[in-house]
Amino acid sequence: MKAPQPEVASFKSVEIMPQKKKIPVIMFHYVEINQDKRDFLRDNLNTNPLVFEKQITTFKDAGYEFIWASEIPQALADKSDKKYVVLTFDDGYESFYLQTYPIIKKHKIKVTNYIIADFLGKINYMSKSQIEKIYAGGFLEIGSHTLNHPGLTVISQNEVIRQLTESKRKLETLFNTKVLSFCYPYGFYNPEIAKMVMEAGYTNATTTKLGSVVSEDKLYEITRIRPGIMTGSKLLDYIDSINY
Repeated sequence: MKAPQPEVASFKSVEIMPQKKKIPVIMFHYVEINQDKRDFLRDNLNTNPLVFEKQITTFKDAGYEFIWASEIPQALADKSDKKYVVLTFDDGYESFYLQTYPIIKKHKIKVTNYIIADFLGKINYMSKSQIEKIYAGGFLEIGSHTLNHPGLTVISQNEVIRQLTESKRKLETLFNTKVLSFCYPYGFYNPEIAKMVMEAGYTNATTTKLGSVVSEDKLYEITRIRPGIMTGSKLLDYIDSINY
């Protein structure tokens, strides 16, 4: 008679779900007192500095920690109840140096600015020395917004790769820093371009799509929120209402 054989447990494969977390990534272009009201596009993209400062205090009072875009993967891995927010600025406009950064410095918060590498020093854009002064303060993350802001879906694959790799290399060389964060010009991208961003050495990329939930399998299509003039409970309620 054979000895009874031990039972072998059968294990079903378990699908590991990607980490997700509500991390509002806020999108700004200009934060300034716009002197030219005839420039409707600029005015439409602008946030009044007083409103911007109130938005900062809104997040501070609600217990949010300000992080860089490059820190989003670590924030996703955090199992605590800590709340995170990311403030992002597109294009590297000179108004950031003149009118926005003093507010950031006052409140000692981290921000990410996506720089168009070949536009440094051009009219309306920050110069190398201006960015260096801000970067020395310790609150700025330098991200890439390509070399000259083309729509990535309407140029050749080779040109996309050049825009991604050369802007990263140029910014890293100029400012002696690692450039890990990327922003799609005009929000134009597709899965193939997102893959090229990853292969170029970036760890994350932001879009212009609306959303507040970040997932570790969607780090190259991070959604953002335009806060407009909302502050206080209106801003917080608006963010709470966005659950995607």
